[in-house]
Amino acid sequence: AVQWILYSTAQKLGDPGLETWASLDAARHGNGATWIPGSYDPETHTSWRSDGREVPHVTGILRAGGGATDFEELSERLPKLAERIALAGDRGTAVHADCHAFDDDDLDWGSVDLRVRPYVEAWAECRKNLGLVPLVRERRIFHPMHFYTGIKDGIFWFPQKRRIALVDLKTAQNADEREFQRAIYKYQYYLQAAMYVDALIALAGAVHRRYAYIAVENTSPYCAAVYELHEAAIER
Repeated sequence: AVQWILYSTAQKLGDPGLETWASLDAARHGNGATWIPGSYDPETHTSWRSDGREVPHVTGILRAGGGATDFEELSERLPKLAERIALAGDRGTAVHADCHAFDDDDLDWGSVDLRVRPYVEAWAECRKNLGLVPLVRERRIFHPMHFYTGIKDGIFWFPQKRRIALVDLKTAQNADEREFQRAIYKYQYYLQAAMYVDALIALAGAVHRRYAYIAVENTSPYCAAVYELHEAAIER
């Protein structure tokens, strides 16, 4: 049975706000939705709120705070370096796309770029050796209170440790534990992790706080390694 009904507009004479409408009929049938969805442009990875304001992205927030590369500023000072970084970013995007297609059993190996193929093969071998099971893939996350958004690579079941963890696929110069640890602090990956975990907690309550990186080296033999971020790094 219906317990209560919420109206966001005036429904009868004397209701607050009726004077802002042309008539009672207009108030009853006019557009006054309580929840209006935002919009998202997949080409620019830009989200907008229902009031037209742009939703900041996790990477954009870290860039503004000095935790990620500002490509506009870098391109002015060191254009050749900025170009190499941009190419690496395009490669990383292609690696993510093909690895996601592999996870979805939808990868056409014949169409994989030869420059990207070693990464995908390393990812496939890593998944096989660890028995990783993808539960959620390529999920856009929005924080309902702090109003930022981002794309999480996925949530995986780790059978060897018998637990679930958020997973971030990274290409790396060196997947050695000490070197990748330096990269985590240099590029503030731990802040990204904290923002994603906080957003998921806000959306779904007490959810998975485990956060793992799968690092694939960007030079032959394209070694891959899995590291779990300590909860203290997320909570700090």
